[in-house]
Amino acid sequence: MSAAPNKVRPVSMIVRAEGPSGPAKIRSDDPKEALDLVQYLRTIGYKAWIEDINGIEIEETALKKAIKSFCD
Repeated sequence: MSAAPNKVRPVSMIVRAEGPSGPAKIRSDDPKEALDLVQYLRTIGYKAWIEDINGIEIEETALKKAIKSFCD
């Protein structure tokens, strides 16, 4: 069974952060939400990044490009 055209398979990712009040780990299935959360955490003093469910860091520029190409 193949996927329908223009359908995107949900991707789970984890936003991880370390900061003043300790570590944070937040799961998201929405790439834009994950990017927004990382940016917010950085503005409040956290070191934040996005990982896949296997713990491998996801490159933010690649994620932004993928979101942009999907929206076009």
